[in-house]
Amino acid sequence: RSYEINASILIKDEKKGIDESQMLEALDIFRGKKIVENEIEVLRSRKFIKQVVNSLGLYVQVKRKEKYRTVDLYSEAPVKVLFRDPAQMKPAEKIPFAFDEKAGSVRFGDSSYALNSWVRTKWGEAIFFRNNSNGYLPSNGEIYYVLVSPKMIEQELLSRLEVITGNKLASLVELRIKDTDPKRGEDILNELMHFY
Repeated sequence: RSYEINASILIKDEKKGIDESQMLEALDIFRGKKIVENEIEVLRSRKFIKQVVNSLGLYVQVKRKEKYRTVDLYSEAPVKVLFRDPAQMKPAEKIPFAFDEKAGSVRFGDSSYALNSWVRTKWGEAIFFRNNSNGYLPSNGEIYYVLVSPKMIEQELLSRLEVITGNKLASLVELRIKDTDPKRGEDILNELMHFY
C-alpha cells in the first residue's frame, strides 16, 4: 500500500514592493512565473535531496522478516542509525541486530554498541539512538538493517518527489511524495521545507 503526502510552500518575490499597483503586477507575471520555476528547480536539486537523505538516515533501512513477507519498519524501528560520513558507509544487504532496551545497546553478533555515542563499526562510524516515534517494539520475526548507497536513495527519492504549481501564475508550490510509510513521507517533506 502506498500513501500520498502533500505540502505547500508560498514562494515570495522579495523584489516586489508593498505599494506596487495591481497593473504593474499583472505586467510582471512572466517574471513571477520565472521565479516560481527557479524555486521548483531549487527544491528538486540534488543538494537539498542529499541533505534530507543524510539528515533522516534514509540510507539505513530497518526491516523485519515475517513468515511470508518483509516489513519496512521506518516508524516502528526500535533504534535509528546515522553514519558520520554516509558517502563512505559500506552498503550491506542484511545485518541482523538485537536491541537491548535495559542496557541501552544494540548487538550485532558478538559486538555490542551503546546508544547515543559515535562508534566504529565495520560499515563505518555510526551512532545508534532510540526511535522515539515508534508505538511498540516489534518482536515477531528477525529484525535487520539494510545499508544502501545514499546516492541510490537520492535518485529514488527524486523519482518519487513531485514539485508542481497548480496555476502557472501562482506562487504556491505543492510538494507531493508517495511512500509506503506516511510518517516517512511526512518527514521527507518537512525536512525538505526545513532545508529550503
